[in-house]
Amino acid sequence: MSYAFDNDEFSHYYDRFVVEHVPRDIFWTDTVKDVYAEIIRQTFVDNQQTTVVELGCGTGENLLALQNYFPNKNLKFIGIDHSQAMLNRAREKLNNKIELLHGSLTDFAQCLQTKPVDCILLPAGTFHHLITDQERQDLVNNIQQTLRNETGLFAIYLFADSLIHTEATESAANTEDKFKLISVENTQENDNEWICKQIFEFNVPPKIQLSWRLRTCSIVKLIRLFISNNFEILFCCVNGKKLLPYNENISSSLTNNSTPIIIVFRTRKNTN
Repeated sequence: MSYAFDNDEFSHYYDRFVVEHVPRDIFWTDTVKDVYAEIIRQTFVDNQQTTVVELGCGTGENLLALQNYFPNKNLKFIGIDHSQAMLNRAREKLNNKIELLHGSLTDFAQCLQTKPVDCILLPAGTFHHLITDQERQDLVNNIQQTLRNETGLFAIYLFADSLIHTEATESAANTEDKFKLISVENTQENDNEWICKQIFEFNVPPKIQLSWRLRTCSIVKLIRLFISNNFEILFCCVNGKKLLPYNENISSSLTNNSTPIIIVFRTRKNTN
């Protein structure tokens, strides 16, 4: 059984999959790029070049849109993905206008041969592909190696638990969809997070089975991870439309994982 994102046929189908299977209001499809653009805008310093990296860039849909937000700005966009199939689709779409690199969330620092990065975007759901605590720590380590100290911003877009911890239904399995969920294996971790393996039938044709594994994420645990590694929260987005300064009132509302959220971090200033 193939991992879905490494499958060449699925990479061709992926943009259609997003349109047909991703609820636009739940995943903020129509507005999230405005939020990303505002995060990038927060990193501008005079006329200096701003370097923006999207981790898990997929077919390049976000990068294609974001470059059009800033036609007169000195920006360098870089897309990184572990899937060569997805990068191939991105190259076709972007026509070599944006640098695309092959790398994973846990080792991307070694493929970035640029000056420090001003903005790192981790788009919808990408963090959930990190299954172990060590993989999450490796991501943090790579961010520390690449993000510009004190002024660089890192944004992470988390799914609600209910979008990952799901059950396969007989009605869904019996549909005529080209891509449909047929089986789920959910395993609870000691920290009340879930590792969820989802198996799909993909009618190329012929019909084949593809899968992916995702891990739900406790927001409290995530924040603790980054703060313990000398990051601080600057902004968050809880409605898919507006970037808000982080404060105690917002902090108290982040204890449940019932809705998506974007959290924006930067490294703490050195007070020594």
